[in-house]
Amino acid sequence: MAKLHKILQRLPYCVKSRGAKIASRHIFIVFYPPPNGTGAFSAILNKGKENMAICEQNNLKALQEKDAPLVSVVIPVYNNELYLSDALDSLVRQTYKKLEIILVDDASPGNVEPIFEKYKSKCPEYIWKLIKKEKNGRIFHARATGFAAASGDFITSIDGDDTVSCDFYYQLVKKALGSNADVVMTDFVFNFKYDMPPRMTYYPLDPLYLTDFCWENEEILKNFFEYHGTLFSLHAVWNKIYRRTLWEQAQKYVEEVKTPLILCEDILMNIFLLAFAKKMVNTHGVRFYHTIRSESESCNITVSEQKILNAFQNVKDAFDVSLAFLTQIEKAGNFFEEQNRQYYESLVAAYFSYIQNDSSISSNKKHSLYEKISRILQNEDRPTLKFNLFESVMAPFDDTQERLLEAIADKNVTCVSFDIFDTLIERPFFNADDTFSFLSREVNGQDARPFYFDFASERKNAERKARKLSLLENGNTEIALKDIYRILVQDTALTEEEAARIMQREIELEAKFCRKRSAGYTLYDYALRRGKKIICVSDMYLPSDILKNILKKNGYTQIEDVFVSCEEHAGKGDGLFSAVLARLHLCPKNILHIGDNYGADILKPSELKMAGKQSERYIPSARDLLANKAAFKHHTGDLFEKLLGDPNDPYSPLGFLGTRCLAGVAANYIFRNPFINFEKHSALNGDPLAFGYLILGTYFFSIAKWVLDKACEGGYDTIHFFARDGYYIKQAYDILASHSNKKCPSSHYFYTSRRATIPWMIEKTGDIYNLSDTVNYQSFTPFELISQLEPLIDGSAFAQARELLKQARISPDVRFTEIAEWKNFCKLFDERFFSQEKTAAYRAALQKAVCRIFGEHDCIFDTGYSLRFQMLLKALTGISADTLYLYYNDEKTIYRAEKSEVRFSAMSPASANVYRLQLTEHLLCTEKEPTVLGYELKNDSLVCKFAEPTMDFAQTKLLTIAQQNGVQFVADFAEVFGSDWEWLPYRYTDRPFNAFLKYASPIDYSFCRSTKYIDTLDTDTDTVENKWKNLQKIERRISSPENSAMQKLRAELTALKNSRSYRLGRSLTWFPRKVRGFFRHWKESGLKATLRLFMQKIKRRLHTKKAPR
Repeated sequence: MAKLHKILQRLPYCVKSRGAKIASRHIFIVFYPPPNGTGAFSAILNKGKENMAICEQNNLKALQEKDAPLVSVVIPVYNNELYLSDALDSLVRQTYKKLEIILVDDASPGNVEPIFEKYKSKCPEYIWKLIKKEKNGRIFHARATGFAAASGDFITSIDGDDTVSCDFYYQLVKKALGSNADVVMTDFVFNFKYDMPPRMTYYPLDPLYLTDFCWENEEILKNFFEYHGTLFSLHAVWNKIYRRTLWEQAQKYVEEVKTPLILCEDILMNIFLLAFAKKMVNTHGVRFYHTIRSESESCNITVSEQKILNAFQNVKDAFDVSLAFLTQIEKAGNFFEEQNRQYYESLVAAYFSYIQNDSSISSNKKHSLYEKISRILQNEDRPTLKFNLFESVMAPFDDTQERLLEAIADKNVTCVSFDIFDTLIERPFFNADDTFSFLSREVNGQDARPFYFDFASERKNAERKARKLSLLENGNTEIALKDIYRILVQDTALTEEEAARIMQREIELEAKFCRKRSAGYTLYDYALRRGKKIICVSDMYLPSDILKNILKKNGYTQIEDVFVSCEEHAGKGDGLFSAVLARLHLCPKNILHIGDNYGADILKPSELKMAGKQSERYIPSARDLLANKAAFKHHTGDLFEKLLGDPNDPYSPLGFLGTRCLAGVAANYIFRNPFINFEKHSALNGDPLAFGYLILGTYFFSIAKWVLDKACEGGYDTIHFFARDGYYIKQAYDILASHSNKKCPSSHYFYTSRRATIPWMIEKTGDIYNLSDTVNYQSFTPFELISQLEPLIDGSAFAQARELLKQARISPDVRFTEIAEWKNFCKLFDERFFSQEKTAAYRAALQKAVCRIFGEHDCIFDTGYSLRFQMLLKALTGISADTLYLYYNDEKTIYRAEKSEVRFSAMSPASANVYRLQLTEHLLCTEKEPTVLGYELKNDSLVCKFAEPTMDFAQTKLLTIAQQNGVQFVADFAEVFGSDWEWLPYRYTDRPFNAFLKYASPIDYSFCRSTKYIDTLDTDTDTVENKWKNLQKIERRISSPENSAMQKLRAELTALKNSRSYRLGRSLTWFPRKVRGFFRHWKESGLKATLRLFMQKIKRRLHTKKAPR
């Protein structure tokens, strides 16, 4: 634990960053495995947050000082003068002004100097340098020449046709200073700006895009090589800044390279620089725009035969140089030599693939090329191109945030106005009025009356009534909080003193649950640094002083004024913006308003001709994005109601406060970047972060809550979570237990597997025949099974095992296929191998070791489902361990429970089909460490023997990211609500997981679709994609008759509502219904009030248009 705290103090970004995201590398330290007990996780998380806050302060202080670090930007120029102005324009628009811009004219046939002189005279605030080379040395040497001439504290490079975000270098330098890093990298997008129409794309499965990392010392170069070129973002130079001290150490090695390089030059430059780095981190929110042109040499090697051969020569030369360099600096051990070879082969395989797939090259020409390439590579073997999961999906990129930043930076805009709630501030609720439900609980807890007082409903009714009265009396519906509570006193049994106390508590709860919205804060911070006046305009019943305190508490300390509808007696739709313009003496074109409400924040400013396009003022709320209701063609999932239910149905999961809180927390995280579009026909766009946080997170929470409730009810001392499917559930349990008021059992993680316990199953002669009921004997060879049972076999017999098997005409290394072979083996085992004496000694030692782990009053959690281990435990130690399962499938479990006197409970009453078990138990919810093959007994303890990993690097990486974010969801939820999570009412909290399994499209599980399911006791190695499809076929086919009837009824009702006859009938009855309503209101309130209400409705109708989809 002390070591863990030391790491966190040293690495402030290793727990949680990018809003709420876990650092990809150091999460293994935090979660692997967590200490047994329940309080450690929260203490670790809180310490990490404190360090992050200190780090943030240091960032801002350093960047505000006059001696902020200089960044040298090198631009190699060769035959790209036509596009050079784009790159230079993006640099001179930067918020970070301490730039040294170095153009390296690499003997370009064009004329670089006039362009250079133009920008130098136009922007004298920057340092400008022009270096002319007499001979073209290609891009590697051009960059090196620029780095050698650089005088900045940091160096970087940008190609002449690329661009960067307007806040690019500010954010990278800020990260570098705050984390004391030598290298900072960020995200990039492909910019096809010369296509018709122009488009942008990115790799959504890039793990470095999905997570934050913090690498140190040797692990920097180690991680760089481990990806083997599968991440364009990692081996590129232009999306990073480097401390110049790295170049100073690498310069002499770089200058020894004489080979001209076009391809692989960025890989080689990174190897030179990263070899000397002590710390490398990444950041997000700004992007490098990498322009793709069809004539670009670096993106098309299949142009001519000579260029193809040069490409392969480049690859060979680059990795020859790399290996020689690693040898020089004494880093060329077995690991780096092997990784250098694999990296080289992966690129060679990729280039061979380009040739193979190029239909413009004839077969004869390809054969000739292969022979020449073999001579260049000095190897006739062609490496096989492996599937690159990280770059297997390319998604469209939405650049709205950058356009919004440009709108803020507009010189005509002197003032930026923000809406407050759901724009600058977020709350962890799906409904904005869920605070009232928390208030209702407190009111009932203090009320001595025997009946339940539904304060939440009364509070909503009082607000509606107050607005209606204000409309009749004042001509508008803008009210203050005190007006609402005045109605509550009139209409309920509350006294004025009680109402005043509850009103104050409502204000406190609003402040308690408010959090800074990261997307809004980014815009606020940017506007502030651009020198804009910042104000807030809000339709709200809370007074401005309270709103100012909420904003200040969440970091918005430099907002000059707050205009609130309840104080101005006008809403955004009927005069509030006009009042603001008059008060501040501003022209509409000088103020840009940003908010989340399409009618109030977008349409009304447009009518007043305020600055910015409609889409440049819109920052959709997380709730609207989760429900796929955002404007401007935002598509953010098409399974919302299947995952969480109908928000208008009080009996659906969203009719329960706890479920709405789960949805609110998930929405705030998933859509921390609100400027995103999902692929059509997908629920979560195939994003492992969104899947992990919403789908796995709510599932982990559901299981952990159920386990905690059952464990506390049983009064157990310890709950043992079984490997590997209990790994993440244990973490979720520990988090909830640390935020619980109950006396929760301690937790323990126990490594086990069916294979590991095979020796436990045999106590006497004849027991081996029963193994076939537990394990699939066909997954073993005879010798493998003998090796597994070694603790029970006499030493001399084990030494002669192969000979004894052969004498019995049993092939030692051929798997069993027939039952007769199996029985023949069992007979031989009992006669020639089994030792009763050794077995007795082994079981005695095993019993002693196991009793040190399991106690009389402990219980077990496992996915399911047979109680076989519990029977072994009972037979070995006499301990009857109660068990908590997710599923049990057949009656044999009940019989085993009776036999071993074990009580068990199942979370789900339904049986799980084999595909569901394989997806949940062995993949989505399971730790990706190797399985346990067996145990050794040392010092009265069990020492695990692990198998080799069965999943490749990419598959493990993305699945682990999803699972870690599932645990992070539980941590965030518990942090937000504290011990309140225990009393919150929930319904069907595992519904998102079950619905996702049933309805997810191939896009949604693209992050694991190539993963193969492998079990050490089964021969099944089918892909996850096929298993998912089979699961969906089964579960859709066996839907209950009630559900099928309801679905049919809903479909018929929908068809009826969409029919022409229904719409015609509604149209014919519309006018009579309105007339009846008019006269009913006239009779109750009088003609004058009725006309006023009627005109107000018409006015609102005109101003509240439906948001475009």
